[in-house]
Amino acid sequence: VAQMIQFGWLDEVRAIMIQLTRRGLDPTSINALPSMSALGYREMVDVAGGTLTLPAAIDQIKQDTRRYIRMQDAWFRPYWKK
Repeated sequence: VAQMIQFGWLDEVRAIMIQLTRRGLDPTSINALPSMSALGYREMVDVAGGTLTLPAAIDQIKQDTRRYIRMQDAWFRPYWKK
């Protein structure tokens, strides 16, 4: 997560938000878009919008990523045992 932020993830989200705001969407509507359902993008929109701090977003993204990994591990586990 830190490396993605270092390489410009927040800047990418800000650029996306600028484009979508020009098309009439507000930050709440932006977060509701299916394209923002990827891990971490909703948190980054909240950081860019000022409703979430970056450290809190990083913690949430890490927690959500671990949850996603556990879910995938549980789903694939029966196939790995074959």
